[in-house]
Amino acid sequence: MEEKKTWKYYVRASICGIVILLVCFMIAALYSTADSHLESEDWKVSYNKGWNVYFEGQEYRDVDFSEFSLPHTLNLGETVTISNRIPDDMERLNYSYPVIKLITRNATVSVSVNGKERYSYGQELFAKNKMVGSGIHHINLQPMDTGKIITITYTAAERQSFTAFDEINIYDGDMLTQYELVSGRVPFTD
Repeated sequence: MEEKKTWKYYVRASICGIVILLVCFMIAALYSTADSHLESEDWKVSYNKGWNVYFEGQEYRDVDFSEFSLPHTLNLGETVTISNRIPDDMERLNYSYPVIKLITRNATVSVSVNGKERYSYGQELFAKNKMVGSGIHHINLQPMDTGKIITITYTAAERQSFTAFDEINIYDGDMLTQYELVSGRVPFTD
């Protein structure tokens, strides 16, 4: 009888081992195929140029974020607003759903398209003197948004929040999720 229990144990252990190996193989395959497709970067379009920046009563027109920084660091409670036209040629991108990715640095963010709020984060935390923190925000775009004006307002939630803007891109939302998984931005194994 003892020999039968030992045999069942080895069968179960072997099956578990095979399942674990298959899962590891599938994860490795996902990483390798997604990584090669992601390297082409056909799934993102730079959206760093053509912005208008409004800060302390000044307007800076046709700004390229790769070359621009604020005159001084954004401090607690100060606000900066940026706006741009959503590209008219988004149909050519053939994205399943286009997404703008924003990165915030110790600031609340509010996004509107043609004056209608589309997204906001951190205002309630800031009002309660709680930590807002930094983060990545995905703003979904609709096909009918092409040509409309997107306005993004940041309010510093800490002293010396930020001086420069991170790059802004328009992504294919499906590929953005894969990219964040593959690049380790969404940790699921530690």
